Amino acid sequence: MMLERRAQSNWAKNFTLEEGAFEWYNKPTVKHRIFIAKPGRKGPIPVNEAEISRYITETFEGVDVVADSGNSFFFYNPDSNVPPDHRFPFVTLVTSDLYDQFSNLNRPSIFRLNIGIGKQTFRSLFGENSSSYDFTALDQVMPHPVYGRMYWVCVLNPGDETFETKVRQLLAEAYDLAVSKYKR
Repeated sequence: MMLERRAQSNWAKNFTLEEGAFEWYNKPTVKHRIFIAKPGRKGPIPVNEAEISRYITETFEGVDVVADSGNSFFFYNPDSNVPPDHRFPFVTLVTSDLYDQFSNLNRPSIFRLNIGIGKQTFRSLFGENSSSYDFTALDQVMPHPVYGRMYWVCVLNPGDETFETKVRQLLAEAYDLAVSKYKR
């Protein structure tokens, strides 16, 4: 069925569109928030910021993403009912030295994936001493330079093997911890 639409401006006097052509225009949009209801991402992925973000949102249910100054903060918020001032991310992806300068993230194409894990896993990875690391090194899982004391790990530009063999499991643990905190 064709609908005739009359434009109010001088640039177009008459034009016709098929019914439903502007349906997308009237749909509500939410800026800087992604809610994925079903996991679905499996298999190897190219490892870059966009693909890591996509992996997280397509693999784990109920994830909100807040983007700020090129950085992404991932929250577990399945019902969208947790107020912003009560949320704490379980993963962050940062691309600049805005929050700290330890990793020299202002280098071209460098990003840092930060993951909040459990105490036992953290200690199994690093033991009691987690202070002697080159926080500018690429593709190395290490304690976070600031939040390591809170059992956060980080990796700058993880490679395929590191992502597949280490990062996926750490992301799953961080997500599980976020879910359990939410349910308390």
